[in-house]
Amino acid sequence: MSIKIIGTNQGQRGDLIMGTVVAKAIKERFPESHFTLGINEKYQDMEELFKNHPYIDATHIWEQYDNWPNQNDINYIENNNFNMILHAMPKHPNDHCWYNLVKHQTEASCIMNGLTPPKDLNCVLNKYFDLYSEYKNYICIAPFTAWQKKNISLIKWEDIVSFITKKGFRVAQLGSEDEITIKGAEKINASYFESVKIMLSCKFLICLDGGMSWVASAYQHPVLGLYGYHYDNLLSAKVYEPLNPNAIYLESDKADNIYNYLIFDNLNKLLYN
Repeated sequence: MSIKIIGTNQGQRGDLIMGTVVAKAIKERFPESHFTLGINEKYQDMEELFKNHPYIDATHIWEQYDNWPNQNDINYIENNNFNMILHAMPKHPNDHCWYNLVKHQTEASCIMNGLTPPKDLNCVLNKYFDLYSEYKNYICIAPFTAWQKKNISLIKWEDIVSFITKKGFRVAQLGSEDEITIKGAEKINASYFESVKIMLSCKFLICLDGGMSWVASAYQHPVLGLYGYHYDNLLSAKVYEPLNPNAIYLESDKADNIYNYLIFDNLNKLLYN
C-alpha cells in the first residue's frame, strides 16, 4: 500500500508553484506515494494548473489560512487516513535570514518540509491545455504585486508599454479588475487559469517578483523580470528569482531603480529572438 501524503506551503501563489519541487522531492524519497497538494481557498483559482501533473496525484482546498488547520481541515485529514501531513504554513528551521543559507528558494521549500531537496530545483507544470493563437504577437505584462515595495512606477510601466507598441507589438495586461490599466495596454479581466493560458500564448512576460513569474518559470516561458533587494540583509536576489532558462532578470536595490535603457536593451533581445 502506498504512503498517503498531503501538503505543502499554501502561503501565496509562488509558494504553491514551489510546491511542485516539494512534490518532486516526495516522489524521489517515496516513489510509490500518493501526494495531495493542499491549496488554500484564497488561491483555489490555481487548482487547474496542477492537473495531469507528473508528481501531484490530487489536490485539496484548505479552509483555514492563518492558524491552519481549522476543524474542517482536521476532519478531512482524519477521514482520509494520511500517513504524512506537511504543514500548510511551514517555517525554515533557521528563520533569521534563511534566504542567505540556500542556493534557491525552492531548496528552502523542501527543507522547511523536512525533505532532502532534489538535484533539479526547477518548478514544473504540465501544459495540457491549448493556447490562443490570437495572442502570438502580444507581449504580456503583470504590472502589480500585493507588496508595494516590489512595484515600479506607472511612468516606468507606461514607458515600457510605449516602447513595445512602437515596435509594432500589442500588450496584454494581467491582474485583478480593480487594478489601473497601464496606458497603451489591453487589460484582460479573466480567471487566473485563463490569465495563465493568455500569458503562455504571448511572446513573453514582463513582470515583477510575483506569482505569475513563478508560473512562467514552471513552463519555462520567456520572461523579463524586474527585481529588487526587498529583504533585510539579502545577499542576492538570485535566491528569489525563479529558475527559468528562458528568463532575463534585471536587479537593483529597488525594481523601480532599474535603468530604462537596460530594460529596453533586453526587451529588444526578447522581441526579436
